[in-house]
Amino acid sequence: MKRKSHSIDFIFVILLFFIFVVMSVVLVVIGSNVYNTISDRQNANSVARAALSYVSNKIQTSNDIEDKVSVIENNGTQILVINYIDAGVEYSTLIFYKEGYIREANILKGSEYTLDFGTNLIKAEEFKFDMDNENRCVIISVTDEAGKVSSITVNIDSIK
Repeated sequence: MKRKSHSIDFIFVILLFFIFVVMSVVLVVIGSNVYNTISDRQNANSVARAALSYVSNKIQTSNDIEDKVSVIENNGTQILVINYIDAGVEYSTLIFYKEGYIREANILKGSEYTLDFGTNLIKAEEFKFDMDNENRCVIISVTDEAGKVSSITVNIDSIK
């Protein structure tokens, strides 16, 4: 009789250890999923903030010239045009959305261009801007890959 008691004790200890191992693995998997979710959200927020900050700084650091910022359209694509003068030469920075990326192109002011010009800045789902001529500001909004919309309003005359 004593022999059976010891074997049941041994089976109970093994079963308890097995449950502990399974629960530890489940806890690690859940923790990993939570970490990945938080990391993805932070990355998406970082992308949106970087895009908005970049465009905002471009606008604010451009020279104080008459037609510093404008919004135009080319083949159905909105283009934010930021004009500036460098070494006496007038340039335009074109910022627009094409094929999943916010793109930037620098050209001589008034030069011919296509939407193939420029380089990819940041991957995004959508990028829009509206010009508020009455208040002299640009409203910029970006939708990240997670679908979250972030926006900023930039006063065109904030730095002179």
